[in-house]
Amino acid sequence: MKLFSNYLAIGFLCFSSHSCTPPTQPDPNWIAQKQKYDEDSRLREVRVSKSVEILSDPIGARIVINGDYVGEAPCTVEVICNGHGNLMEKFQVTASPRYPGHSVQTNWFRYYDKAPARIFFDMRLSRITPSLDVNIID
Repeated sequence: MKLFSNYLAIGFLCFSSHSCTPPTQPDPNWIAQKQKYDEDSRLREVRVSKSVEILSDPIGARIVINGDYVGEAPCTVEVICNGHGNLMEKFQVTASPRYPGHSVQTNWFRYYDKAPARIFFDMRLSRITPSLDVNIID
């Protein structure tokens, strides 16, 4: 029992040697950072619709978004964004040529990419084919 009271006295002395400080006011920088974080969180949850203009040269390319035909360029489509203007869904835009000799072109946009204001397809660009030299030189 005496051993227990000795430990109790030592513990009391150790804890009583520390001074109690009154609670301090929060750091103003911390408050500003928390308010900014709360605002960012709110903007990430907001859903807004944004118009995206789709153009092609020459005009008239057939536009398909995520497998659904939406019309011929030039056209405007609506995409869902958060308050920061980042996409809330991924989508794929494909432009099929109207004239022979032109190439099909595709643009991919991932979730959380910045939503574009305009997408342009130059249908006269041709596919690049790499040249391979398969000759073996001894």
